[in-house]
Amino acid sequence: MGILMILRSEILSIMLITFLIFYNLKGLKYRTGKNYFLSLALACLGHNLMAFITEITVNMPSVPPLLNRVCHLLFFLFSLIYTIKYFEYALSLTKLNKDITTYLTLAYFVSGTFFVITLTSDIEYVHGEITSYSSGIGPTLCYAFGFFLFILADIIIILERKVIEKHVLYSILPLSFLTLGFIILQIFIPQFLFTGPALTLSALGLFFAVENPIQKLQKRALIDYNTQTWNRNCYEDDIENELRQRLASSNSFIYVLGDINGLKVTNDTLGHLAGDKLIIECAKIMTEFFQNAYKIYRIGGDEFAIMYFSVPAEIVRKEVETVSEKIKQLQFSPELSVSMSFGIAEKQGDDTINDVMQKADSNMYEAKKAYYSAKAATEAQ
Repeated sequence: MGILMILRSEILSIMLITFLIFYNLKGLKYRTGKNYFLSLALACLGHNLMAFITEITVNMPSVPPLLNRVCHLLFFLFSLIYTIKYFEYALSLTKLNKDITTYLTLAYFVSGTFFVITLTSDIEYVHGEITSYSSGIGPTLCYAFGFFLFILADIIIILERKVIEKHVLYSILPLSFLTLGFIILQIFIPQFLFTGPALTLSALGLFFAVENPIQKLQKRALIDYNTQTWNRNCYEDDIENELRQRLASSNSFIYVLGDINGLKVTNDTLGHLAGDKLIIECAKIMTEFFQNAYKIYRIGGDEFAIMYFSVPAEIVRKEVETVSEKIKQLQFSPELSVSMSFGIAEKQGDDTINDVMQKADSNMYEAKKAYYSAKAATEAQ
């Protein structure tokens, strides 16, 4: 009877994660970029299935020892894969794109080492009052490494919280902490056997915070298709709702307005497809180097708005200078020089949102005026 009570949670977890996998596959047409969730969910399903099977094999004396060992090894393998995939997912939510490969390589190396130790060492089986369970150096290392990766992933999410949407942050972290709590509980009460449902809880958090196809469909309505920045609809909605709430809880607000110089000349000389490519290339640079920005919006053909909350003005100016220089270095066409003019305005005293935007607009046109004056002077020489 005790075994059946434990297996009930595994059965429920298998049903839930299977549903999420099929739901994720159905929503692939709404997805852009790599599908981090599918491999994570499959690892979770594998772990739950092996948890179900090993709970039976370890409590049945008639099961051959070799079969029982193989099932337990698969159980530990899937748990390691899941924790690595969860760690990879945490990195993908941040702007640590350049470091993902390095971190993952190290995680795979360490987990591979621990699994080899598990593979070559003896797995002990302890007979408890309710159920039997595995023990030994291999299982201990697997639990320890999984626990470490979960904590490291949560630390990264907390440190990079500024670039993660609030609803994602508030959904992932509580369920992740609950997962860690269950893992700790199992360390002290080995017969608890709740790692499968615990991993399922963290997968549920990721699914409903990030992967839900309905949310992705809604998000697509707010994303500019070509540049993958936020679009005008999102911009106006944020100004009406999110912006006012953030202003109330932020130390400062800086608004940056940017406009590509010479887009008309590019369209007239190289064609509109080339003009679209220029906009996309500029947007890529902005997305990469406006690292502390709240959001980047495409509000017109070649006009972008960037918002900063509680970020020092010197950091904003440095990022604007970096983006300007990177855009100038674009090898777009030998005949045409590429650049972008920016206007920066910071909220002062009783300034309204519109006051700040008008200042940025005025500063941006002053920058454009200076650009074309300098260009005309150069051409006249």
